[in-house]
Amino acid sequence: MKVLETERTSLVTVEDHHVAMLAQLWQNQDVRLYLGGIVELDVAFQKVLAYVGQETHRTVFRRGSDEILGIVMLTPLEEDMEISYLFFPEYWGLGYAKEASSRLIRFGFETLGCKQIFAVTQTQNLRSVKLLESLGMRLCETFIEFSAEQSKYRLGNPFLSVD
Repeated sequence: MKVLETERTSLVTVEDHHVAMLAQLWQNQDVRLYLGGIVELDVAFQKVLAYVGQETHRTVFRRGSDEILGIVMLTPLEEDMEISYLFFPEYWGLGYAKEASSRLIRFGFETLGCKQIFAVTQTQNLRSVKLLESLGMRLCETFIEFSAEQSKYRLGNPFLSVD
């Protein structure tokens, strides 16, 4: 499958040899702070193994290297696609998540023909809120789930004509 690239990242379909590294994201307390806490290692492995070979789930590398920064995912939910991402904390605040997420959103619109893409984050997760807004997503609703306020953001496909 085609590698998706940005100025500083390469988004590669998840492969078997990525699984052990990516599973660490579900074991990282900082990464999982607003996501319900860490996940048992065997569960984390099963989650990542399910992503292998899916064109909508991409391991994010620093471009030109074998350094894994995180993962970005487009997951079908009802008639829409949900974007989500997990990055190792040492890469937070450096723009990698924005670059990779923006590129996967473009793939969703241009290649998959998504009408809209949404994301949900805990309202308290200010880093994620800032990222979603910087991607052009707009808050469309808030709700309580998992005993916390969640914010749902949406972005419509700019390539579709509105009649």
